[in-house]
Amino acid sequence: GLPEIVLIFRVLNGDSTNSGYLTHVSVYLNDEEILSENELNQSNGLVEKSVTLTQEENILWVKLWDDPPGWITISFLIEVADRNFTIPGDNYELPPDTVPVPEEYWKFPKENDIPFSEFKAIPRYIPTEKEVREYFEQYPTGEGTNSCPFNNNQRGDILLTHDGWIWCGWHRHSGIWTGYGGARGTVHSHGDDGGVCYKIVDYWWNSYDFCRVMRVITWPISTNLRSSATDYCEEQIGKPYNYNWLWKWTQSSFYCSQLNWAGYYWKSPWYCRIDIDICCHLGDCHVSPDEIFANWRTYTIASGW
Repeated sequence: GLPEIVLIFRVLNGDSTNSGYLTHVSVYLNDEEILSENELNQSNGLVEKSVTLTQEENILWVKLWDDPPGWITISFLIEVADRNFTIPGDNYELPPDTVPVPEEYWKFPKENDIPFSEFKAIPRYIPTEKEVREYFEQYPTGEGTNSCPFNNNQRGDILLTHDGWIWCGWHRHSGIWTGYGGARGTVHSHGDDGGVCYKIVDYWWNSYDFCRVMRVITWPISTNLRSSATDYCEEQIGKPYNYNWLWKWTQSSFYCSQLNWAGYYWKSPWYCRIDIDICCHLGDCHVSPDEIFANWRTYTIASGW
């Protein structure tokens, strides 16, 4: 008889329309719909489906439900006992060159934004607690403005800013997008605010000369982790600023990039931590906005001076 196989689908990325709706897809095996647009999308990005092959030659195809048309990258794993089972691989269409595929996230578009030769040449050091306190006394906030578009932001996106050099490198500050808008539109931790708090969206336009929005690749965890990471950051509101940049592991106080890192790290399961620090090992004790930018799990969806 023909084999029963298990198909495991995972949404790796996708785009959104101007109306804010995410890409949805339907998956068909031959002429039978096996996954509807409500079962597989960016909000529900990991689906396992058992199917029985009904023909000697079977066709698996995907239909996008975006209007206007969009794109989505999906990986699927086939578990099958029969080693003679094969899949022809010449009947598909590659996405446009502008669509990042997973193995290219690390260089798209970071190398275009900041060439690596320049990025690695930026001086950086770990400040003492005294130096951090003195910094916020002298520079309580930035003074620039920018026009970074926020219309495609999603809950869990990370905002990174620039406004002159700081000890941690090119990016000066970071926060996380809540999706609420207005006065509760983001969460950040800042010395001038005394620690973790909501921050009005306009702050990110009117305090820094550059801002970028970065999305986090949560693979192999569901993209729902982005919302859970934001939940974590909101739960820390009221906690003080962490002036000890050499200890990111505390959960009693937070500096800006530590808070964003912690949201994804502590809300992911212990057996598969989503670590957006560039140094992903237990011996590393600090995380800067530049390190979040350089991590392979983050990619820019919008930026502007």
